[in-house]
Amino acid sequence: MKRTIGGFAGIVLLGVSLSLSAAALDATQTRRLVVDGFGQSLGTISVLPLGRVGFSCSYLGIWESPVNPNEVMLCNLRERITPLHPSCVLNRSIDITSVVTAGPGAPDETACSGFDLLGTAVRTDDVTVLLAERTTEPALAGIVLFPVGIALPLIGVRLDNDDDDGEDDASPPDPRQRLIGTLRITPRPGGFGPASTRASASH
Repeated sequence: MKRTIGGFAGIVLLGVSLSLSAAALDATQTRRLVVDGFGQSLGTISVLPLGRVGFSCSYLGIWESPVNPNEVMLCNLRERITPLHPSCVLNRSIDITSVVTAGPGAPDETACSGFDLLGTAVRTDDVTVLLAERTTEPALAGIVLFPVGIALPLIGVRLDNDDDDGEDDASPPDPRQRLIGTLRITPRPGGFGPASTRASASH
């Protein structure tokens, strides 16, 4: 099973790296992780450079819950170096062509925990992330694979480019919160007696 996941991840990673103009993992940026096509937030991630490991630059990803900002998971990320950009010291702050991966299904196996669609922590260190990064938004694009077998298209948007409405996006809506209807209160004619209450469904 592990070999099958690794082979699938390699095929996906090749497709991602060929289809995107990728860039280095800018350690100065915090990004919101969003399910592409759904707009569902999986939280935010910031990274701490750790130096070179083999043929990759290593980063500690600090993955913050979309529901509770006090809940944080850790994800060990790897960014492949290239012949023209072999320095992890420079790569953490300049754009290069590369790929960013994490988890047991990645070419460079690591431990990675994160959050699912409901904002529930996946603490088992076996979340796989396969991403490429480009200089235009969304900066990161690829897939995230959860241990239950669910694969989701994932994009990472820098917080300063999250949207252009000028509003603070530090506290996204609770993904478990849903609108189930509205309640309309109408006073009785003449203004006397108790008000009548009528519920109307809203879809």
